[in-house]
Amino acid sequence: MWRQKLKKQIRLFLITVFMLVLIGSSMHVVFADENIRSLLFDWFERKEIESVEALEITITSEREKQINRLKDELQKTITEAEERINSFTENEKQIRISELEQHANDILETFTIDETAKEEEVKGQLMEIVNQAISEMDAIKIDLNQLIQIED
Repeated sequence: MWRQKLKKQIRLFLITVFMLVLIGSSMHVVFADENIRSLLFDWFERKEIESVEALEITITSEREKQINRLKDELQKTITEAEERINSFTENEKQIRISELEQHANDILETFTIDETAKEEEVKGQLMEIVNQAISEMDAIKIDLNQLIQIED
């Protein structure tokens, strides 16, 4: 984009120079007392400074726009990824809890304990297993959240 602008400015510059040379050669009688060379040099120098300043302003402005656009898009991507990870974590957590509950139910169905003390012991062990699994899944969630925060 800025290359096209630069090409247009160069083309305009060359046309202007050509026109000035034509005008200057046809009007040499009028400018006979002045130093045409210094006039052209001064004019070219002014135009060069103006062109460079205009290019710098344009490039700086466009760079800022693109940086802001990149930041916005990156933030959207991070937010979407965070939502997907949270959803995945919750789904996996529910699946694991269901599996643990089903496994605990299966174990409880196969055991026929006459003594309530033994039954309570088994229930306690099963609850310990479920709690440990839940703790491990929560630790995974915390690790994922930390990973997401690091990316921010």
